[in-house]
Amino acid sequence: MKKTCQKCGKEAVIFISHQGRWLCEKHFKTYFFQKLEKTIKHYKLLSKKDKIFLAVSGGKDSMSLWEALFHIGYNPIGYYIKLGLGPHEEDIIETISQFAEERGLTFRIFDFPKTYGKTVPEIAYKKNRRVCSVCGLVKRYHFNYLATKEGFDVVVTGHNLDDEITSIAIDNIRWEIKELGRKDGPLMEEWHDKFAKRAKPFALFTDEEIKLFADTMGIEYYERTCPFHGEHSTRLDLKRVFGEMDRLHPGFKVQYYKNFLKVKHVFEPYLEELPLKECKVCEMPTRIGICAFCRLIDKTKEV
Repeated sequence: MKKTCQKCGKEAVIFISHQGRWLCEKHFKTYFFQKLEKTIKHYKLLSKKDKIFLAVSGGKDSMSLWEALFHIGYNPIGYYIKLGLGPHEEDIIETISQFAEERGLTFRIFDFPKTYGKTVPEIAYKKNRRVCSVCGLVKRYHFNYLATKEGFDVVVTGHNLDDEITSIAIDNIRWEIKELGRKDGPLMEEWHDKFAKRAKPFALFTDEEIKLFADTMGIEYYERTCPFHGEHSTRLDLKRVFGEMDRLHPGFKVQYYKNFLKVKHVFEPYLEELPLKECKVCEMPTRIGICAFCRLIDKTKEV
């Protein structure tokens, strides 16, 4: 049985679970842009004067965020960190380049292998670490490093509601109390002059909402899974569990996330963080003598 939009009566394309209503394509787009503006305003994520660094991966989330922010009057600069993960990276870069060129947007690439003389898989193999672990560390470091060095006001990422609640659930299952204390919600303020403010404008948007937005807006994005990413990870399994819970109990995902934000302060006393100092090699903030990134790549002043 076809569902109808509860705004106009036309054929519906999506059920907004936390609102308990069906929407057609037109009213879904209106809802999407209004929700984005409301989220930005409520959490004070961005201003129209900000110089915005958008971490773009080529996937539906970061591409949709770029499109949506541009649509409502922001002008983020897209940054891709090239890691040396294989031939598929060139396809990703081509997808992003075409997207940016069609809309007159600024797109930049940071070439990690060219800069450091080694790829992320090479480093992971040498250090006997998972590629995904090394990839995450390299990207987080360079998002912050490039943003602070180039005078950006804020770094935005395409993390969505499913990403956020899955991350919380994994730390909860493992009882990683310190990690739960570090969760920052949709906004992490600039608490050091070499730490860029970070924002997640899609933190309250489901994976389904973003997928539909990308499709209805005609956004071309890279759909293939990274060859180093497992198909049956705990993270993906938890996403399926949350999806089923949201189907059975509409609004479950949003409530889980918002309830965590209300109580996350109870985990903060367990952090016992060391005072910040500057890395002896790169001079970026760290709590130990040499930061995790410089130790990872055996970096010296000469690199």
